[in-house]
Order: sequence, then structure tokens, then C-alpha cells
Amino acid sequence: MNMMRTQMRFLAPLLGVVLSAIPVGCSSGSSDRSGGGNSNPSTPPPTPTGTLGSSGSSSGALGVFTKEGVSYTVTPVAFGSSPTLLSFPNTGTVVGIITTHQVQATPINTSLTAIDGTAVDPVHDVGLAFASHGGEVSLFALSTANEVGTYDTLTAGTLRFYNAALVKIAGAIMNPANQTMILATADGFEVVDYTDPAAAVLVREIPSRAADAVNGVEIMENFAFDPAVPLGGTNHALIITGGNQGGSDPFMTLVDADTGAVYRPDSATGRLFTIDQTNPVAGKRYLDAAAVDTGYHVAVLADGGAGTIFVDLNQLTLDATAGTYALPSAAVHRITTYFSRTYLTIESTNHLVMMGGECGTVGLVVGQLSDPASALGFGREALLRELPAAFDNVGTLVNGWFSACAEPHAVGAYLTPPDHPVYTTPTSLGLWLNDALDHVAIIDIQGVLDGLLSDAPYVPTLPTPQDIAYFAIPKNYALSVSKAGTGGGTVTGPRIDCGATCSAPFNAGTVVTLAATPDATSTFTGWSGACSGTGTCNVTMDAAKVATATFTRNQLTLSVLKNGTGGGTVTGSGIDCGATCSALLDTGTEVTLTATPDATSTFTGWSGGACSGAGDCVVLMTATQVVTATFTANNTPPVANAGPDQTVNANDAVSLDGSASIDAEVNPLTFRWSFVSVPIGSTAVLSDAAVVNPTFIVDLPGTYVIQLVVNDGTDDSAPDTVTITVN
Repeated sequence: MNMMRTQMRFLAPLLGVVLSAIPVGCSSGSSDRSGGGNSNPSTPPPTPTGTLGSSGSSSGALGVFTKEGVSYTVTPVAFGSSPTLLSFPNTGTVVGIITTHQVQATPINTSLTAIDGTAVDPVHDVGLAFASHGGEVSLFALSTANEVGTYDTLTAGTLRFYNAALVKIAGAIMNPANQTMILATADGFEVVDYTDPAAAVLVREIPSRAADAVNGVEIMENFAFDPAVPLGGTNHALIITGGNQGGSDPFMTLVDADTGAVYRPDSATGRLFTIDQTNPVAGKRYLDAAAVDTGYHVAVLADGGAGTIFVDLNQLTLDATAGTYALPSAAVHRITTYFSRTYLTIESTNHLVMMGGECGTVGLVVGQLSDPASALGFGREALLRELPAAFDNVGTLVNGWFSACAEPHAVGAYLTPPDHPVYTTPTSLGLWLNDALDHVAIIDIQGVLDGLLSDAPYVPTLPTPQDIAYFAIPKNYALSVSKAGTGGGTVTGPRIDCGATCSAPFNAGTVVTLAATPDATSTFTGWSGACSGTGTCNVTMDAAKVATATFTRNQLTLSVLKNGTGGGTVTGSGIDCGATCSALLDTGTEVTLTATPDATSTFTGWSGGACSGAGDCVVLMTATQVVTATFTANNTPPVANAGPDQTVNANDAVSLDGSASIDAEVNPLTFRWSFVSVPIGSTAVLSDAAVVNPTFIVDLPGTYVIQLVVNDGTDDSAPDTVTITVN
């Protein structure tokens, strides 16, 4: 359960920025999920001249709605007498909007692979979408829903302080007053000029603690922004962020978005935020969420416990030299509310606040701020504990508006423009995300508050249609792809490229088609898990699913041949030749073959398979391979026999006989006769020293010694001699 709550707590702010980061029309009090407002209501932005969405309405846009990683501009175009179901076009995926006034949606064309949050500036017809972990920002035209610029790096010339790219974007606010957007990233707050959305420029970066442990600030996901706090005759654009419990940052830190100056509370002011002002360390809380009423310039802070703190920003004193701010005690007011709040939103024109609670809480606080000139805090407030009857008008909804672990998320509030097709009088509407994160209600905040305080059930102010709309946000289920087997390949489909991206969330009911493509060395052999067979895999996302694609490496034949007069064996992966002289091996396998001659032979070399020489043979199996090992039999030297000794008379002809010489391998022999010694003065000459039976004439008495060496084609024999004695 704790893990689930953590996930919901992360998801809700993202959905909040999608549904409520809305400076709508000429509203001065619009607020995104961080609670940041628009411009000072004393100088409202002009009505935009461009169309918003596809309806042609100039100021009726609700903003941007995101689902399944795709965003849409949403514009009310008409209303009928009964709720209407409208489908979003999204490649076969249907997302319903049930509403009492029809809604027309246009898909935003962005290059982002996923969309985690959005913000809008309808004054200049610009919308923003971001991918959190991908660190990408897309700017698009609201009127056409077409992307005009995308960024994963923001630079001004060579300016980039802490990182080469955007990292982990947590939130975004657009400030139409000077056409800057503020991105909360892992590196810090990035202030970006989007005067030309196609060439956005990084103006400054306020480093995070992660980027600069000494001077950095804590980056809150639910940060707040007031673009024009009047202090000493000068308006200051202040970002409100804060520290975690036990962290090094104080409860509330202020950052001037126009200068980058950071202000932390002086010691006296710091005590005002603690529960135990006599022991500020022990009494320290952490800032969980913040919102700003940009009309009154009052910040509403959730302290991570059951307390809400109101801060009158009009009474700030900023000390740029010391980097501190000071507040009198009267400018900080703490109340104990019904529960721990995590989600805050303010509609600044009518100063209406919605606060959604944390797990284990009991409802939604709806309140109206007092003018801080007279009193700081709520002038009126009420706790919505029960589901209004009007919520049942469009049928049964999922549980979670109020449940055992109720967590209604107050994710946004805005004032309808004068030309709104349903509300002819500007009305403060609030967006409320239910506990299951699958429905958003649009409620009349003022009507709810009035009804609760009069102890009467909340009755919608419009007779027909009702003024509560339901945005059906389909449940998301994760589709995971795994790869098995000895081979390789990729699995692709919508939002899946595995490869690298092997899982993605999909709306309930989505049919996801996956295709498996083997690499050049493999064969796709089938699906398991959510699919079967070898064709495309169609997965219906009615629960979390896992599809496994098995790739088998293609196999090639390695054959070994033996050649030569000798014998031996060749061994290697799958080869023992000997007996097994071929093997099927995976494509790409590298095989080392070793040749071992037998005791009577010598290995004399390789051929084929890109091998040569007499060392080991390394074969890369990119094709069928044939390798030959040559073994040569070892040789036994022949034995020379020069024949028997002889005794002859002078001038006799002597015939020598080497025919008794032998070779064990019965190889043909060659003969080489030579005189070792002759009598002094003898001129005896062999008739032919290379034949088996040469002759010579003994011309002097004495002793003649003749040597015979035979050769079997490989080796010489040891010499043998014959002695001829002449009388």
C-alpha cells in the first residue's frame, strides 16, 4: 500500500499540470499543478487573437489534456441537454470524455516519445509538453496543435552551467507576462525565453542541491510562482520552493526568476515556520506543496503534516547582499487543517482554494482567502466529506472519490472566460482527480463552498446541463517485453522498441501489436507469455502483461578433413575428429581447432577456413566452413649394406653390391658410393657412384675401403663400408 500511495503521489502532480497549468483566456488566477498563477490581475493579459483548439473559440480552452503519453488541446464548443461521450482519436485507442458540454479535442503533434506534463500560454498561442525522464521539452502552437520546437538541451551561446542536457524534468510553468517558462529539473530551475518558440533560449539556471551542494536550492515538484510580487515599488517574479524534512534547506526558499537571486529566511523568520519556535531544529517541517494567490500575493503552503501556513508576500523584505528575506510575525499564519495536504490549487480572481489530502484523509477542503490587508488565512472554508449527488448524474463511477484511503487530488482551478459556451458569467471551476487516478471532475468551487456552508447539499447552479464534467482517464497497465533464446533481434510496437525500450504503459483496453524482427544471424522462433505463435503479437491491455520473444541463433556446419601420410586428431567446439568431424554451430561462433598428431606422425599444417600454418586454427562461423589438417608419417632411416669384403689381384675389375640395403617403409632407395681410402698412387675410379652395383679397376696392390650411404627420399642411412684387398 505504501508503494501504491507513493506512485499515486507522483502521478497526481503530473496529471495536475496536464489538466490545470492553464492561464485561460483573460483569467488572472489560473494555476498549474504547482499552484503558480498568471499575471497580476491589475494588468490582465489581452484576449488572445489566435484560435485555441479546433473549435475557433478564442478564449474557451480548458488547456491540455494528456493520456497514454499523447496530449490534446481541449476546447468546449457547445453544450447539450445531456452528457455527451466523445472519443479521442489515437491510433485505435478510445478515451472517453463524459461531459455536460461537448468537448472537442485535437491531438498535439510532438516528437516526444512520452509526455509526462504540460503547461499552456493561451495569450501567445503556445503550449508546452515535457518528457520527465527523457529530459525533453516540446513547444507547440495551441491553435494548430503542431510542434514548433523541441529541446533536450537549452543553451544561450555557450552558456550551460551544470549539465549538457536537460535532466529529469519534474514540472513546468509558463509566464505569459514576459514569455518565459520555468522548468523544475534535477539540475535546477531553468528559466527559458520562448519569445521565439522555435529557438527557445536558456536565460538562467538556478542550481539544485544535487548540482551545487553549497549554493543550490531544493527543487520542489509542487513549486509555486508569483510573477509580480510588489515590493518597494518593484515587482518581483518569485519562485517558491523549499526543503525536505531534516534537509539543509529552510522550509521556504524564494528564487527571483528574473535575476536568479536566492533568498533564504533570516533566523527570526525561519522560526515562524517551525512548529516549536523555541526549538526550530526539532520543530522543522518540510514543504510538501505550495500555491500562490496572485491577486492577493498570498502563498499557501502545506507543511507535510496537518498544518497549512499562509504567507503574506506583500510584507517581504529582501536582502540581496545577505541572500535572506524577512517577514514580520503577522505575515505568517499557521492553521491546523483536517488532514495532511499534498495537493493545492488556487483560483486567484475569486481567491478560491482547493486542497486535496494524503492517504488516510477524509475529504477535500474548499476555502476562500481573506484579503490579507484585513486578515491572513481563510475567510470561509468547508470540508467536502460526501460525494455530491450531482456526481452520480452520469452513472456509477469507480470507487475512490472518498474511500478508506481517500486521496482527492485538487489538481487545478481556473476562471471561465466571458465567452465560455456554458458559463455565461465567469465561474471559478476546479479540477479534482479521484483516488483511482482515472477520473477528473470539474466542479463549481464557489457553488460547492456556498452549499456546504449553508448545510445544504451542493446543487449545480445550471439547471441543464449539470456543471460537473467527467474526464474518463483510462487505467494504465504496463506492457513489458522480454527476449529469450540464443539469438538476437528486436521487438517493436507502439511506444516499444526493444532494443532499448522494453516496457511502456498503455490505457486499459488498448490492443497493442508487437512485431519481432530477428537480426541477420538469428531466427524468430515464437512468442510466450501474453502471445503465442510466430506471427505478430496482439496484446489486449486488461492487466499488466509480459510478452516474451524467443530468438534462436542460426547454425552453420563446420567440417574437418584430414590429409597426408600420417595420422592424428582434430578437436574443438563440437569437433573430435577422430570420429566426429563435423558440427552444427551458432552463427558468429568463434571455434578454436587444435591438431594433435599420433606417435608416428607430424602435423604439418592447415588449409581452408581462413587457417594456415601449424598453430591452432581459429574459425569464425559466418558461413559453412571446411578445414583440412595435414599429418605426415614420421620416417625410419634406411640401412645401408655395402656387401661382403673381397680379395682380388691387381688390375682385376671389382663389382660392388649394395642390393642388401633395406628401408622399413619400403621406399625406393638412392645410392651414394665413395672411396674412403685407396693405396698411395692409385687412380681407381668408380664406374657410377649412384647405382646399386658400381665397378672399378684395382690398379695397385693394397687395401681399398669404399663407403655406401643410401637415402629413402627423406633420410640418409648410416654409412656402411666394404674392404677390397689386392694381392
